[in-house]
Amino acid sequence: MKPPPKLDPEQLDNLFLLRHGESTCNTVHRIAGVSDVPLNRLGRSQAEKAGRDWDGGGFDMVFMSNLRRARQAADLVCSKMTPEPSLIIDERLAERDFGSYTLQNKAVLQRQFGVPEYEKAMNSDSDTMEDGESFVDFRRRVEDFYEDTLIPAIQSGQRVLVISHKYVIEFIARMVLGLPLSKAHDLRLPNSQFLCAANLECYLSGEVKWRNQAYDMITVNYHIVFVCAVVIGFLLHLLGLQTTVSPLILVAILAAATAVGSTTVEIEDVFDYLRRRDVLLVSFWRFGALPLTALAAVHAVDLTTSSLVMTGLAFLSAPTGVLAITASRCAGGLILPALAIVVLASLFSILPLALLLSLGSPSAVPDFILTCVLVFAVSVFLPYGLVLALRRRWPIRTAKLGSRNGHWSVLLLALYIVLAMLGIDLNSALSAGLIAAILALMIKLVTVLLVKRSQPMAVDYFCSMTYPNAFVMVVLGGLLNLPDLMHIATWYLLPMSILAAADGPFARSCAKRLDRAELQRLLQVPSYRPASSDGVSHDR
Repeated sequence: MKPPPKLDPEQLDNLFLLRHGESTCNTVHRIAGVSDVPLNRLGRSQAEKAGRDWDGGGFDMVFMSNLRRARQAADLVCSKMTPEPSLIIDERLAERDFGSYTLQNKAVLQRQFGVPEYEKAMNSDSDTMEDGESFVDFRRRVEDFYEDTLIPAIQSGQRVLVISHKYVIEFIARMVLGLPLSKAHDLRLPNSQFLCAANLECYLSGEVKWRNQAYDMITVNYHIVFVCAVVIGFLLHLLGLQTTVSPLILVAILAAATAVGSTTVEIEDVFDYLRRRDVLLVSFWRFGALPLTALAAVHAVDLTTSSLVMTGLAFLSAPTGVLAITASRCAGGLILPALAIVVLASLFSILPLALLLSLGSPSAVPDFILTCVLVFAVSVFLPYGLVLALRRRWPIRTAKLGSRNGHWSVLLLALYIVLAMLGIDLNSALSAGLIAAILALMIKLVTVLLVKRSQPMAVDYFCSMTYPNAFVMVVLGGLLNLPDLMHIATWYLLPMSILAAADGPFARSCAKRLDRAELQRLLQVPSYRPASSDGVSHDR
């Protein structure tokens, strides 16, 4: 096949590419493909800001995909331009049909087939993808648009903007630069950012295949990274690097990890779930009423002197950790319900946790409550509030930061684990490790039995219930001078990470019971067919 025609440098200045804003599929980390999903709240903000901030002059022609998310982006971007350019729908700019991958969770596919094979399927052909559009057919239609429509428009002196989808924009970028298909791999093209063809080479020079794949591997295999961190920390301890790291340093690392992780989540939409009655009831029951009831029962039968019982109660009272969000993302959950439960659990668990930790010292209850409030505020509420404010002001930049640097959340938590392991007491390592393993196994098994797998938010409920915030418990143990709690919480990170391997089988059993129509309703997939090319300007 002959190479596509090349544009000269001056002509490249007249070609701009723009990927639409984030869609409802981005919210749940799923592949949209030809599903006609709309922009989500962040995606609309991105498109509005792109149009509002654009000062690079007008366009003679704007070509856009016939899929709704691209048309919405085109309307929002171009409505801010003066004069408003002509919008032309072209079906050849539609995203590729990914067949069996469509509406599937990206991280689940990356775990199932491996990151390299996943990228091969998305950028060429693979036996792992069934019933989709062949790469040959996809390539043929995009090349047809490029050679028969785009090139003639540019060569005639027209200034052109193309608004389309990730893999279409990436393919056009490779044709502009004359890159061979053998170099094709997933690029981290930002949403709603104007890319001038003249600057593509500079932009893509920072995209390194092995590095991008390594970042994805770190994220989807977070539990393996954490196990390695426990082993590294333990070995460093054995080699003589023994020190108790300040809880203030640990909570600062935890806050940074929470902030970075929040940039990968459509945090703007979490308020929809915070107001849901079922999410509120589950959160209150699990992290408020249940721990208080258990604490009252233990006190009534006079078991408060049993360290094992009280440690179990401490983990029962602990809020769910921010790790639940990553777990939901990698297991195929809806993600936002898990985030909502993290926020609500951090509120509902303050009273039972403070009462438990202050047993025997009634006068210390206010101080313990204040300590819990401050720790939860620094490690959960402040990072979320900061990211939310940043995303409202810079929706394009912060989303780009999340897509490129989300793996740092995992690496920061791994650093936390290594530092926490340096302060363990080897004399009580066996007993503390055994207690931690029993607690982690019991919590996982009880949650498996209690969560109803047929409900749409089953994976999110599961992840929220099985990941008590051991990171926060380590900090509280250090601040409140509770060494036993601190050591058990530190060791808890190992069985918790190992048992994360059970999330996949549970999530797959939930996926089999999930009604696809219900998923399409959640993603706002319409029953009608996308708009067809009409060869004329699109009326807004």
